[in-house]
Amino acid sequence: MGPARGLLLLILVVAPGCERGGSGSAADAARLLRQVEQGLGERDARLRTFRFEGTVQEEGEAPLPFRFAYRAPARMRGSLGGSSPCTFAYDGEHLYEQRDAERRLTTFTLALPPPERTAFLTEVFSPFLPEGFRVPLLPRTGVSAERAVHRLAPQAVRLRVALPQGEQVEYLLRWPSLDFLGKRTQAGELRVEAEACDAALHLCVPRRLTRWVDGRQVGQTELRDIALGPALPSGLFVLEAPAGYEARTQRLVPRSP
Repeated sequence: MGPARGLLLLILVVAPGCERGGSGSAADAARLLRQVEQGLGERDARLRTFRFEGTVQEEGEAPLPFRFAYRAPARMRGSLGGSSPCTFAYDGEHLYEQRDAERRLTTFTLALPPPERTAFLTEVFSPFLPEGFRVPLLPRTGVSAERAVHRLAPQAVRLRVALPQGEQVEYLLRWPSLDFLGKRTQAGELRVEAEACDAALHLCVPRRLTRWVDGRQVGQTELRDIALGPALPSGLFVLEAPAGYEARTQRLVPRSP
């Protein structure tokens, strides 16, 4: 996605300074994991719409402005600024791609099976969406939970998720609201430095995140104008070609085996 390169790095990771974790029996750990899974589902159900603007900055590069809007279950719209501005939107049926430098709008019909469609849309929109707004998608197996602490949360939960090839990802979440506080992978860490909270929704989301590799900060994301639970009309997720733009249509089908 061109200028989305910096944003793509954002999903690389995290776990802010946790000094200690809890210990207990296997039954306690299993009970905690069930509570976390239930709580994540409830949290996701509360945050049905949101929007924000912000900038992402990688080491040695200028800040890149972007904005994003989401309405459950799957309507999304993301825009990137910079030297090659573009906007992507999905209205639940069609994907729209507007390239301003080329003065072109392409409307895609996604003739894909649900798993492929989900994977494709995740690839398109994940650069616009920092960790902490949607809940982590946990596999059915290979997940463990333990108590932890964090400078932003006297009580927290650390989730460890086993990935293929022996890799592991760790999430740190505030307890019991399960707000995202950090994430760590072999590639580095993503840390929540400041938050925006909504008392009515009983949750917080990141307002500032920093990215670290080998103990050194290499990037940050600053969000502003964060709105949680706003009314977002369906028309927001439909793009129409501005005057003078070329309009194209394309059908995406499954790849041949």
